[in-house]
Amino acid sequence: HSFPTRRSSDLNDWRLVCKSEPKRFAVLRCPVCSTCRIDPPRLVDEAEAEGFYTEYYETTCPDASVSPPRSSRRGPFWRIADRLPQLLTASGPIAEIGSGDGHRCAQLKDAGWPRVIGFELSKSRAAGAQRRYPDIEIYDSTLQQSKLPPASLQIVLMEAVIEHLPNPLEQTCAIASFLRPGGFFVL
Repeated sequence: HSFPTRRSSDLNDWRLVCKSEPKRFAVLRCPVCSTCRIDPPRLVDEAEAEGFYTEYYETTCPDASVSPPRSSRRGPFWRIADRLPQLLTASGPIAEIGSGDGHRCAQLKDAGWPRVIGFELSKSRAAGAQRRYPDIEIYDSTLQQSKLPPASLQIVLMEAVIEHLPNPLEQTCAIASFLRPGGFFVL
């Protein structure tokens, strides 16, 4: 039994086990062997990821439907920061990998970080974030493709992204090279 590809008609045979809302990602179970996998399947490379996420967010989450965050201190990063106060005293640049609509970048800017940089592969989401938050650097590329020098960031934040990386170990090592000595990589 083999795993279907993203474009395979075999996907219709897989059964939904769990789905996040609204219209996000799902867990599917094979009716033949009961193996579970995420939907969409893991992406093969960054070029495929860029195209997929641009199309995905344009069709499932149009820019007009994006609403600003309800609170400036919600989510896993803030819970971690409450337990690790050094994160809140960092004064160097902070980068968010998978910055989406830019809301967390705006929260970080409002919390006092002097330089906040977002990286989002979805061209449409990055463009929306740039329009919404013109005072924040948002790039529609990877950190590795940026012109930032190695060891230039105090914090790298990557929340709910690692499971989408084509090669997580290689990419997290490459991303970590952008941290200053004593910097933080928050996954």
